[in-house]
Amino acid sequence: VEGETWAYGSGCIATVVALGPEPGVPVVLRTHGGDRIEVERGAAEWRLSGPAEEVFETVARLGESGG
Repeated sequence: VEGETWAYGSGCIATVVALGPEPGVPVVLRTHGGDRIEVERGAAEWRLSGPAEEVFETVARLGESGG
């Protein structure tokens, strides 16, 4: 890891879990880096809204053996 990031999606979700709102109630969080992240818990999924930046891309080939 090169440096600290100040907006963690998993940390935002953990915070909302601790707060315990009902599903469907959006919670707006301000991260240490100053970003505004909206987190909403659905019946079977979580939705995060806010600024995003792609930092990594890869291709995985499953089931292939090397050599």
